[in-house]
Amino acid sequence: MRSEVRELLIRARAIQAEHGNCQYSMYDKGSHHRTDRRSDGPGSVCARGAIYAGRFGYEVLRQSVTYGSPCRALSEYMKDPLCMEAERALGFDPEGSLAQWNNRPETTLTDVLNLFDTALAKDVKVEVESDDRERELVAA
Repeated sequence: MRSEVRELLIRARAIQAEHGNCQYSMYDKGSHHRTDRRSDGPGSVCARGAIYAGRFGYEVLRQSVTYGSPCRALSEYMKDPLCMEAERALGFDPEGSLAQWNNRPETTLTDVLNLFDTALAKDVKVEVESDDRERELVAA
């Protein structure tokens, strides 16, 4: 995984942990009336919202969804190669499967954080001894 993608996933995970998870919206502005979606409260983000906020800033996401157009934010996200690469690093096809997974009724904040943790753990460098007893770093 490229370092830019790794850094984006680290930022996205931190945003997700701080603000919580929501469904069917990149950012929960607290004015929804749907009863079929789960939210950890106003200001929470979906997995894509966390990646968007990690890339462009949480405040940019909040303002875009609250005062602008949520569709514009999603369009910016879908056009950004780094966001798309981050989705692939999480194991999802950017055509919408991350959003579908996030929106399943059983998906919780813990599940989303575990998803980020698993992707980041796959990219950890570990020390191993080679046959000539030199230490080298390899991808785990």
